[in-house]
Amino acid sequence: MSNESKIEIIPEEKKIQNQSFIWPKLTKILTVVSIVILISVVLLQTVIFLLNKDLVKEEARLNNNQINSLFDKAEKISQLQQNLEEMKNIISPKSSPLEVLNILDKTTLPGVYWSSFSFKRSDNFVSLSGNAPDYKTAGQQLLILKKAGLVKKTVSNFSLDGSNRVNFSGQFNLNFENR
Repeated sequence: MSNESKIEIIPEEKKIQNQSFIWPKLTKILTVVSIVILISVVLLQTVIFLLNKDLVKEEARLNNNQINSLFDKAEKISQLQQNLEEMKNIISPKSSPLEVLNILDKTTLPGVYWSSFSFKRSDNFVSLSGNAPDYKTAGQQLLILKKAGLVKKTVSNFSLDGSNRVNFSGQFNLNFENR
């Protein structure tokens, strides 16, 4: 029996010797693989960090360009709006010669004829000359414009022509606010 015991112990020792021989090799291989993986991960993280840093700089540059572009566009839009307002004031019907002629057409008495017309748009100043069959009609014509609330200031001149018609002239500062 002792022989059998010895036999059994020997294989067990061989197994232990074989296992102890395998573990150091496996440990070395695993250590090397772990170090390679660790170095790879560190290098990969470094590359990602550097690329991300460049991407952030590029994104910031693009954002600054977009912001500057938006400010430029906003400034152009503001300038266009200002130009549009100026054009509206120029084209505005309250300072249009056509509007003044329409007012005259609606308020001219029968027998009154206009011989000259000038209009200064900047201050709505109108200068008119005309003739009427008599002084009463000429005076009434000038009063109609004043009573309609369209005239701020009136200066008039009356004279009699060779055909017994009354020539008259007037200068008005039109008031479009009371239309």
